Amino acid sequence: SQYIQAIYRYGPETDASKPYLKAHFLPRRLLPGLLLGEAMAQTAGLLLWAIRGVEVLFVLREIGSLKFLKPVNPETDVLLQATLVERKRIFFEFQIEAFHRDGEPLVEATQCTLVVVRSQNL
Repeated sequence: SQYIQAIYRYGPETDASKPYLKAHFLPRRLLPGLLLGEAMAQTAGLLLWAIRGVEVLFVLREIGSLKFLKPVNPETDVLLQATLVERKRIFFEFQIEAFHRDGEPLVEATQCTLVVVRSQNL
């Protein structure tokens, strides 16, 4: 099997001045759950690319359960981990977890399903 050891600072950093984030930053600064869920789904996608070994186009079908265990502020370094749980033809189900740098669990997602819509070799 193949593993992604680490990807650091993939994508833009969170910027509290963005208009769509302002409501999430007063009075206590929180990273919106939607952004965390999206990052978790993209982590599953990176693992899917590594598993398939080819370029694939996929869509998020569902995140069945997303549990926020601790508040996450915009400055928190969040480490994401995805595990393939099951594959049924073009459906890939993952369990994804988000951790603080010290290992403390922050968010967990079960039944995160990606659907492959195009691949070089399914």
